[in-house]
Amino acid sequence: VTWGLRSNLDNKMCKVIISYDCEGVWGMLDKIDTLNRHIFNHRNLINTYEQLVSLHEEFDLKATFAFVGALISTKEEFHNALKKYPNAIRANKWCKPILTDKCNFSEKDIYLPELLELIQNTNINHEISSHGFSHLIMDKELDNDSLEFEISGIKDLAHKRNIDITSVIFPRNVINYEFINRTEFIFGYRAAPKLLTRFELLNRVYSLIKEFIPVCSSEQSDRYNGKVIIPGGFFVNWRSGARRLVPIWLTVLRFRIALKHAKRKNGIVHIWLHPHNLATGKNQMLLLRKLFYEINDFKKKHGLTVLTQADFINTES
Repeated sequence: VTWGLRSNLDNKMCKVIISYDCEGVWGMLDKIDTLNRHIFNHRNLINTYEQLVSLHEEFDLKATFAFVGALISTKEEFHNALKKYPNAIRANKWCKPILTDKCNFSEKDIYLPELLELIQNTNINHEISSHGFSHLIMDKELDNDSLEFEISGIKDLAHKRNIDITSVIFPRNVINYEFINRTEFIFGYRAAPKLLTRFELLNRVYSLIKEFIPVCSSEQSDRYNGKVIIPGGFFVNWRSGARRLVPIWLTVLRFRIALKHAKRKNGIVHIWLHPHNLATGKNQMLLLRKLFYEINDFKKKHGLTVLTQADFINTES
């Protein structure tokens, strides 16, 4: 009996997912004037993704790259998609800042289909996922035509680029259940971070305070209407502003504690960030490198399994 109990404990599998919200300028169209043109430009974004891809190849780790569809489209493809939905109120309002002559970003800064090719041409089988078509926030006020614009945009792009998109990361983690119900090709989505209150400022303070507490747990998956809800509770601290005060060693410690919890509980630890955070956060690449060291160390010592969102969905099916 003792041997059987020991065997069951040893067979427990801990899992980790690495995902990226790939959005470029599209993630801040509602605040586009606040974006730094020295960071959100064609050459710098390409360089940042090249460094990220190189890091993954160095550690031989696969990840989920969730792209805003418009980011990896051409200008013509995006404009043609938007023209099909003249009555999409929220979508047209959201996209208006990049449709005007006053936009401070060039066409090459806005549309970067090369990023998709960069990910696809690596030696690692990364997943290409969706981060919406225009990064439109899919809240409860979203009109039907705007929702259809998002869905059709994703489907058409997947067809044109021959991408098998099966998971989604919602823009700003605002889950839209009507989107989930209407997309037969989507089988899972990343869960929104757990909030303390309904007040944004308090949630931000709470999120920052958590980074200073060396307590962190793994999570378990759930389901909604047959779709897999992928836990996504470990945002890699963005070392900007007050978050720069969080020591790198402390973030690594929190991650290690979460991995140990995953080993005990057969759990999942899902780490994620925005690729452009690597260009805007102090020593952000160093932090990510140290987390990758932890992952590979756990792979060797404890049989940690590295999955993409699509892999995880398949294991849960």
